[in-house]
Amino acid sequence: MAAKSSARAVLNQAAIGTAFAFIVLVALRLFKPDINFGSAFLSKPLEVEPSPSYECQAKTGDVVSAQFTVRNCLSENLTILGLHTPGGCVAPLDSYPMELSPGELRKIKINFTVGNPSSNGKYTRIVDLFLNHEAAVPSLNFEARVSANQLIDARKKFL
Repeated sequence: MAAKSSARAVLNQAAIGTAFAFIVLVALRLFKPDINFGSAFLSKPLEVEPSPSYECQAKTGDVVSAQFTVRNCLSENLTILGLHTPGGCVAPLDSYPMELSPGELRKIKINFTVGNPSSNGKYTRIVDLFLNHEAAVPSLNFEARVSANQLIDARKKFL
């Protein structure tokens, strides 16, 4: 019984502390809008516009050029150090590191070599971006729908 009331007291203190911190931040933002709370606290460092996904129709072995538009959401320069995808089949067409000014939009171009699709007829790849910033960064998603005729031909090879 004592353990329950002790745990409840700790949770109440945490809730009160969180509420107090939120009220202080809101008040500071209202009355001192020029205070910089740190861009990592207020926003994501990078956004992909309009979407982090690229979809297309292709055949196994095709090289598809995908283009993603990224925006620096920070109030300071942001550097894309590079990109990586497990399993390869990706060739960046830009040179890295790539520096973006605050608010700057930049296109990232990547060639994907379409590999063998999964059982649903799609070949997918996820590309991770590496930044000079520690906040979470959206991954880029590539998906190619492989034509039904090619799926039938590929399955015949294994039968």
